[in-house]
Amino acid sequence: ADSAVITSNAEPLHVSCPFPPMLTILGLDDSDIARQTLQFHFETEIPSALRVAMYGKDVEEVEQFKQDALENGDILIVDENVDVPGEEQLGSTVVKELMAAGYDGFACIRSGNSEDADIELSLASGAHWHVGKEVRMRDMIGQLRGEYEVFLKQKEMKETPDTNTLNEEVRGQGDASEGTCATDIM
Repeated sequence: ADSAVITSNAEPLHVSCPFPPMLTILGLDDSDIARQTLQFHFETEIPSALRVAMYGKDVEEVEQFKQDALENGDILIVDENVDVPGEEQLGSTVVKELMAAGYDGFACIRSGNSEDADIELSLASGAHWHVGKEVRMRDMIGQLRGEYEVFLKQKEMKETPDTNTLNEEVRGQGDASEGTCATDIM
């Protein structure tokens, strides 16, 4: 269901579009604070999700994430630099591995680095979207909704060879990266 939060003192009014119900949203991040923050915001902003789970505390959790992603994941949010005790992995490598193993859901790389080369690395891994960690959580989730909508339309119409036209049709006047589903109004 659509939601609106009205705040005072000239804070933004946040309106979010609904995600499809019963999604499993999984995250991989080595930061405990990031995992808690992602968990809280996804559960709050997407109450229709079947399950939200965050991984990345240790090597075992990274492996659990990979298994769960392949078995149940609809949306993956993966930190680009996963530095767990005993092992350092690139999120783009994890996504590439999952894609090679047959993962067919939506994958996003979330990184503190958003230079063109970083974005290219993310997309080359098979990720559908790259988002910088500087993006506010609510804005990120709004942008994610637009990107996920594009992903679903492309998945529906795989036989359509002209994806540029499809992207324009799905996104309409705005670009999903501008947060077409989430609006902050002052």
